[in-house]
Formats: sequence, C-alpha cells, structure tokens
Amino acid sequence: MLHKKLVTWTTGQQERAHLLFDRYADLVQAYELSKLLSLILKASGINSLGWCRGKSKGRSNEMKRV
Repeated sequence: MLHKKLVTWTTGQQERAHLLFDRYADLVQAYELSKLLSLILKASGINSLGWCRGKSKGRSNEMKRV
C-alpha cells in the first residue's frame, strides 16, 4: 500500500491506513518518504533499483547497487 497514491486506495485501504497511521506515526513518515523517492526516481529516469548485501574489504553488511 505504501507505494500507491492515496487517491487510488480503496475505502478499505484508507480505513486500515488511518488506523495504522494513528497508531504508528513512523508509518506516515515512511509513506511520505516512499512517495518522495518515487518522484525522485521518476524525475531521474531510473525505472528500477535494487540492492544486495555483499562482503567487501572486511565489511560484512555493506550495501551494493545491482
């Protein structure tokens, strides 16, 4: 649901979101950040982005773009 525009949510999705957003304020921020990231990716022309964990020079949790 966090990747969809608010206007495209069904009534049920809106009701569940309001319940969750009221209870967990971090979800509101996560939704807003996901929408902002979507706008950034669309503006940059990037269609997909993926990350994987990899080991590099002793760093076991380094994230690498794939």
